[in-house]
Amino acid sequence: MRDTLADDMTEPADLLAETRRALGLSLADFAHRLESRSGPKLTRQRLSRHEQGSSKIPERLLRAIAETCAADELLDAALRARWRSLLSGPDPVITATDQRRRLHDMARRVRGNPRWPLYEQLAREHGADLNALLTEASALLALPPQDDWTPVAGDAVTVVRKESALEVALAKGELFVLFGTLRNSGTVLWRQRLLTRLGPSVTSSLAFTPPVLPVPETPPGQTCRIVIPGRGPWFPNESLVTYVMTFPDLTPCLPGSLILLVDASTQDDVVSHPVPADIAARFRGRPG
Repeated sequence: MRDTLADDMTEPADLLAETRRALGLSLADFAHRLESRSGPKLTRQRLSRHEQGSSKIPERLLRAIAETCAADELLDAALRARWRSLLSGPDPVITATDQRRRLHDMARRVRGNPRWPLYEQLAREHGADLNALLTEASALLALPPQDDWTPVAGDAVTVVRKESALEVALAKGELFVLFGTLRNSGTVLWRQRLLTRLGPSVTSSLAFTPPVLPVPETPPGQTCRIVIPGRGPWFPNESLVTYVMTFPDLTPCLPGSLILLVDASTQDDVVSHPVPADIAARFRGRPG
């Protein structure tokens, strides 16, 4: 078991280089993209050293990059899955205690959001007590490790689509609420479980939703309902939000994910100006 993300530099270095090439970005543009989305300072020279494997990547920086790339909808599924495996693989390179502490702090601070009363109201309209849910999620994140927090063969989940609303179209920054009905389609009792969001939960280009939500105790064959309030991105685009089911130590419980689509790509306040009739003649060098 590796103690930190940076103990093995080969895989992250290769993955950084492949991701940059897949996005078609220069070192400078890729560094700017990662810095603007992940937060930690990252220069072109520093990124070059990390790609070459000549400089050990600090765990905090690599964790931020991994979360960002795992949630980047411009990357293909294979690359996103490789970044995701760094976050929650069978031999995770991100220390669980540090990740749990970060999520616990986020769940605690989210109530300070000035829009929190509106999120609470939205959740109540759909039969959920948002404060109670986040209190439960925080309590689960603070639990000591348990012997049964390990994946078990036969554990499975199915999204009941006809009883779920997982997509929404809205204006930028608009509040919304989505919900999903999950069926325990395996043979294992769901107990002490979370839906944990992958990637950053607060950026201008992504929809905001709670970082963690508790999964109700659900026997095999039964269903549970998850209510997810949020806010659309500030920039007009399509935003994917991905949740995975984990134990409180953030070990994945089972394969699969719950994906939400928040479409803020069409805006009433976006103005389209008509192209001048003589534009083609101007480009050919002829007078209009």
